[in-house]
Amino acid sequence: MNRVDVDVALEVASHEGLVRQTYKDSKGILTWSIGVTSASGHDVDRYIGKPQSLEHCLAVFAWLLENKYAPAVRKAFGGRDLTQAQFAAALSFHYNTGAIGRASWVKKWLAGDVEGARKAFMDWRKPADIIPRREKERDLFFDGKWSNDGKITEYTRLTAKMTPDWKSGRRVDARAALTAALSSGAPVPAAPRPAKAPPAPVPAPTMTEYEVRALQRQLHDALYAEVGFVDGKIGTRTRAALFAFQTDNALPATGEMNSETRAFILAHGVPTRQLAPERESATAASLAEAGRLPPAAQAALKGGFWAKVQAVLGAIAMALYGAWERSGDALSSLSPFKEDLLAAGPWLFFAAVIGISLVLWLRSRNAVDQTVRAVRLGRDTGA
Repeated sequence: MNRVDVDVALEVASHEGLVRQTYKDSKGILTWSIGVTSASGHDVDRYIGKPQSLEHCLAVFAWLLENKYAPAVRKAFGGRDLTQAQFAAALSFHYNTGAIGRASWVKKWLAGDVEGARKAFMDWRKPADIIPRREKERDLFFDGKWSNDGKITEYTRLTAKMTPDWKSGRRVDARAALTAALSSGAPVPAAPRPAKAPPAPVPAPTMTEYEVRALQRQLHDALYAEVGFVDGKIGTRTRAALFAFQTDNALPATGEMNSETRAFILAHGVPTRQLAPERESATAASLAEAGRLPPAAQAALKGGFWAKVQAVLGAIAMALYGAWERSGDALSSLSPFKEDLLAAGPWLFFAAVIGISLVLWLRSRNAVDQTVRAVRLGRDTGA
């Protein structure tokens, strides 16, 4: 077959990550889309701070597979007809290593040494975090075992150093966009830099206080906790929430209500923010271990622990006092009523200690539970 089709492209993409604007990879090289650099012949500098549509990102990726990587794979196998699975595995290997032409496993396989080729495939195992990918490629080539589910991981935010924010990863369905890109048969979509400076964007109309309040409520309900209070004012926190929303939805990230953002909200509303997967299983213990439990919640957690200890000690003291009172020759049954009333003092004291301790423990537990719920819902400091 040796043809780049949708399943082949999805298999390669499933081992990579997608970022719609230009970022810096682990070696500081400017990269865009799915591992595209300017060395490919497509200038990625133009996408700095300018997220592109999913369709454009995948169209360039598909072009790169067919025109830059697939020919080298076909040449390495001497034009031999591979199965779809074998071609996908070899293309993924070459997209990651660029070494299909000198890989010993290819030569062993062509010579008929299948077992030797299987073993040599795993010689390409550095750095260590590449091993799971290499194992999937090996299993696909030699056993026909596919690993993609039609989705790829997209990272929607960058850090201040222009590296991907790994916590912003979300799974997106790429099959339709890749199908369209591969079926068009067109050359790489060009997005050349304009010869002349583009006209200044038309500023969006000034928002009224009522409109600002409505926007803040929408952002808050969509889990953009950065927005803060609904006060009808575009302040630092509202701008932070707008910036996060624009980044998540591939809009020009300015932190201001620009015309593109206004048009998007009018057409689609404010989509609910995709939360990081680890938030769904957050617990007080996991948050404390990660150092993400706020000081007030930490104090509540410690206070609840000591309240439980105090309640237990109070219960033990009450039991010991009761045992001591009932020892002897049961004089309490002969005591006047007045003495019985006075003897109730210690019991009331112990009961009060236990009751107060239990109340404090329940209040602290509620405070910690509220913090955990806020994290799970993205209501603390952002998703």
